[in-house]
Amino acid sequence: MTVTVRPARPADAERIVGIDPHTAAGGARARDIRDRLAEGTCHVAEVEGAVVGFVVLTRGFFHQPFV
Repeated sequence: MTVTVRPARPADAERIVGIDPHTAAGGARARDIRDRLAEGTCHVAEVEGAVVGFVVLTRGFFHQPFV
């Protein structure tokens, strides 16, 4: 199995929301994901072209990289 990690694109939003169990409860988390996509701080992992995971890297934790 080959996993490919790439920068997420706005078109990935629904796939990411679909695999994140915390988005089922309401819109705030889904909105946050879309905001991170717009910022360019989100990456996705793909297996055979399907998004299977994601990560957000920010500098919002005492100005240090944070996943």
